[in-house]
Amino acid sequence: MSHSQEMKDRQQVQDRHEILAKHYVKSVEDLLSKIFHCSAADICQHNTIWRKWNEISAQMLDRLLNLIENTDIDDVYKARAIAVLIAPSVLFTPFARYSDPRSNTNVFLGSALHPLSSLSSELCVFTLELLKLNIDTARNLAKDDPNYLSVESCYLDKYVLWFLAELPADNPLAEQLFNRLSMNDLECFIGEDGSSGYNPFRDIMESSIPDVWKRKADEQTRNIIEAEAAGARKPRMKRERAWPNYVKHIGSLAIGKSIPYPVDLLASQIAYIEKWSNWRDWCSFVRVHVDALLTLLADEKYRRLCIKIVASVVLGEVDGRKFEIAYTSDLNLAKKMLVMCGSGGDLDVCFADEGECVDELRRLITRAEVTLAERNAEIAEAKRKEEIILGKMKKVA
Repeated sequence: MSHSQEMKDRQQVQDRHEILAKHYVKSVEDLLSKIFHCSAADICQHNTIWRKWNEISAQMLDRLLNLIENTDIDDVYKARAIAVLIAPSVLFTPFARYSDPRSNTNVFLGSALHPLSSLSSELCVFTLELLKLNIDTARNLAKDDPNYLSVESCYLDKYVLWFLAELPADNPLAEQLFNRLSMNDLECFIGEDGSSGYNPFRDIMESSIPDVWKRKADEQTRNIIEAEAAGARKPRMKRERAWPNYVKHIGSLAIGKSIPYPVDLLASQIAYIEKWSNWRDWCSFVRVHVDALLTLLADEKYRRLCIKIVASVVLGEVDGRKFEIAYTSDLNLAKKMLVMCGSGGDLDVCFADEGECVDELRRLITRAEVTLAERNAEIAEAKRKEEIILGKMKKVA
């Protein structure tokens, strides 16, 4: 591409952004007019007062937050403070604002806001409607450059999670906000903390939002998995395939033996992973997570699934290696699995020989108890000998 063509394309993008900015300003003013019943003259007067305050305050973060908190301040000015705080870019703030001449980044974006419960009902609606507008604006800007406003869009999505945690699930605005969330990262990246691949899905699942949204997020991600499997949808990059990232994130959420959503949803996720995994990958997954899963799925109604997990761990192979008991922790896990199997009466869900898993566990446990006892005796003897030698090394009084 020639330099002149590049300059022309850049100018066209800038022109589109200027048009979008005008529409954005008009949309914000329409929100003010609709929610706070302001006329055009009112908006003009309020903007004049706002600009004067802005010149004095320099719009520092603490002053913006204090303004929102001040019960003596009219909501029309609090709305402007909120608009400055969550603007997708300084170019898209319809009021006087702090601006770094070196960047269009809104330096306030991502700051913690006051809880919705502390706002008036009108100001709450304004904030939620404005957030919807800002997300849509950021998405439109990204059409010209996929990397444009990627960080800002991530911050806007964080606000959605903050607000969904407060809103009743049956609030229409809650569903509208949720529908603007993306299950996958907005752009491809590789960093020290990981790479792109459905991190927003993980954020949703571990957040404090109502469970109804977590179930919807899980359903959406499964739909993406199945669309990719059918060839109806292609990931941006191989590492961003929905399926392996889904498995990875569910595993990471369960590994601490506690999950931030209902156990029945976890059971459904594990059953889904078993259904869609090949035998090797399934055995590898449950080998890592069996201890946590048996703890989380301890209720009797999940026993059938747990036995399937245990049988896969004990009789399956990972990289050509079967389950072994090398340490006391392994021995405790083996005993835990044996208790889960009970009589082995449900093992036919996986294997024709329903006693094979129980027999193998008992064999491993018996052998490990002897081996570990011998090892502990050797360690104790070595410690005793060391103490004798150390005694001879002490200073003579």
